[in-house]
Amino acid sequence: MREKLSTIPGVTALFSRPFFHEVVVQLNTPASEVIELLAKKNILAGVALGEEYSERGDVVLVCATETKTVDDLDTFVRELGAACA
Repeated sequence: MREKLSTIPGVTALFSRPFFHEVVVQLNTPASEVIELLAKKNILAGVALGEEYSERGDVVLVCATETKTVDDLDTFVRELGAACA
């Protein structure tokens, strides 16, 4: 998922340390707007960390577990890319 998210223009994966299911990404678009746009498509985009940690601005914590398919991840990447365009 981290590799796929890193291909989206305007999305930067943060933290190169090992991770499990979670990835933190910096958006070039307000995180709250992106989360709202994806919610309208029944996609849970993640948690806007800037709402709890103001220094994190438009940073989103996303998670994908074994319940998600490759198609689910591809849809998420496509829709996130469209929301950030």
